[in-house]
Amino acid sequence: MITIDTVFILGAGASKPYEYPTGKELRLDIYSNSVEQINKFKQVTTYRIKDLLFETSKFTETFFNSSVPSIDLFLARNPHFSDVGKLSIVLSILEAEKKSKFRENISDINQDWYSYLFHRLTEELNTPDSYNDIVTKTVSFITFNYDRSLEYFLYESLSNSFSSVPEDRIINKLKQIPVYHVYGVIDKLPWQGGSTAYRKGKNLAAVMKMKDNIKIIHERDKQPSRELEVILKNAKRIFFLGFGYAKENLEILGIPNLINIDDKQIYGTAFGLFDKEIDEIRRDLSEKYRKNPLYRNPRIENCDCLTLLRKYL
Repeated sequence: MITIDTVFILGAGASKPYEYPTGKELRLDIYSNSVEQINKFKQVTTYRIKDLLFETSKFTETFFNSSVPSIDLFLARNPHFSDVGKLSIVLSILEAEKKSKFRENISDINQDWYSYLFHRLTEELNTPDSYNDIVTKTVSFITFNYDRSLEYFLYESLSNSFSSVPEDRIINKLKQIPVYHVYGVIDKLPWQGGSTAYRKGKNLAAVMKMKDNIKIIHERDKQPSRELEVILKNAKRIFFLGFGYAKENLEILGIPNLINIDDKQIYGTAFGLFDKEIDEIRRDLSEKYRKNPLYRNPRIENCDCLTLLRKYL
């Protein structure tokens, strides 16, 4: 079990094993599919569909030709596209949700960090009533993702692990685990008070409502919220999983000001990056970065999420 106060900070790469797009993949998906997805609504609604198709077409073409690598940065530079841009994000996430897979069904079982983490959270729970002892006070999540796959996975896994326990008790335990979406989430799950079940169908009115649930970089305060401050200050270990370490996202977290590496151990994935790039990330994460090669905190490694957790969690 996880007995040390631990925070997991998630980027797009953390959801990638479960069929969700990375930042680059989201860019291509928006350009390739947004107009087509909206066009499907023509058969079921007249909701300003022609205007919406025109706006979406103009937005996707401009976004593609901008060469800007991420939709968040593009919308920060072009806030007049915010509404149609957020709509395109929601459509892409909902399509990924429909295709999402978990456990042995994922394309690469060696990337399944959700299952590994759930095992670590519950490995000593051996009786029907032991669900009460699931770790809730020492684990927190801060995610920059709009999807709700983590919450869905935890709910489905815990409900089926303790199938004789009433659902309301399972939900009560899950609600004790903080999952903070920095930029919002497309919709809360029904057990969290949301209106759209996981993988269920969508209509344009619902999607238009969902786009208002998410924020982009220029819509957020640059200072970290009080909730984020508390989560990070209480942590003894911080794991960055599938995170891109963009300067603007580190600013939102209050990093490096909120992280003192003398009382925290920091780990992070840097899949596919070179040593020089990893060294720059380590400097960005800590004001007390030390060049001594024997001093490896923050410990940022060229590996996937599951490998990092198996080594250090």
